[in-house]
Amino acid sequence: MSLPLPLNDREYQKFIDIAPGETAVRVSGANFSGTVSISGLSIAGKISTVTINSITWTALPLASLTARNGISVHNQTNTQMKINYDNTEPGYVGPIINSGGERYYDIRDTIILYGKCQAGTIDVVIEELS
Repeated sequence: MSLPLPLNDREYQKFIDIAPGETAVRVSGANFSGTVSISGLSIAGKISTVTINSITWTALPLASLTARNGISVHNQTNTQMKINYDNTEPGYVGPIINSGGERYYDIRDTIILYGKCQAGTIDVVIEELS
């Protein structure tokens, strides 16, 4: 089955010859927006331990790795913890990281995660990638 002529023309117009034997999809700035960045370890890594409590939200980590693009929060304790993006949140609110659990985020160093545990104090292991 062949495509109707107007549709064939439109399909053909999607492509551009960039070199002999090489074809690319034609795009323009009007068709897309945003930025692209590499995720994962390409510059450095950092592992730190942060003590958190059940009263206040604590930054995870206390000082972010420069150019961070990923973070993993490991709860290697027997106490549940939660994370949040707002250190003024009055309660124990946020995604749970159970004992022995972890969470990973593709996240820049300009975004701060905070942690709070269910009871007492615990040490949380933070792994960052840049």
